[in-house]
Amino acid sequence: TAILFNAGTMDHVGPSRLWVEFARRWARGGVRTLRFDLSGLGDSPVRVGQQMDVAYPPEALDDLSEVVKAMGPDGAGKIVLSGLCSGGYHSVEGGIALGVRAVCLINPSLIAAPAEAHGDDGEERAAEIDPRRQATTSRRKWVRALPGHDFLGSIVDRLPDGAWWLINRVAVGNPPARIIERLVDAGVETY
Repeated sequence: TAILFNAGTMDHVGPSRLWVEFARRWARGGVRTLRFDLSGLGDSPVRVGQQMDVAYPPEALDDLSEVVKAMGPDGAGKIVLSGLCSGGYHSVEGGIALGVRAVCLINPSLIAAPAEAHGDDGEERAAEIDPRRQATTSRRKWVRALPGHDFLGSIVDRLPDGAWWLINRVAVGNPPARIIERLVDAGVETY
């Protein structure tokens, strides 16, 4: 079973109807396919208390679990998750957390901070990121707890590429490659 997630606020038809074309082609080849809008995105309603059109909502973690359970009642071992951009991010989350067979990622956004990591002013806040999240590059909790971390973070975000070697060694944030490494280490086929 292939599950195709929406990209950003697009609906389940995908970019330029690509998900429709994929689903029809795969169905002819015997692959069961679901084009799926996460709650609050595309044509799906919001969950209680959820905002509409948030590309990385914490509620998506509930959606991932529910759709994999519904489509793979005998287990997630025969499910492939796929998506573009934020849909790719959600496929990674599902791949790590749910033990699916594979993920097929199309330009996944692996550097975006989750919705709950930012205040209304857009600044990263020290509040807890949903503990179920496995694929975030947000600054680690100990960095967010430092006094003035927002100011320090704005400086760190502008450092030249060479400085990132040191930053990644002291684990200020999770580099995107480490997220993909977690998928592979979990035995999830990654494309």
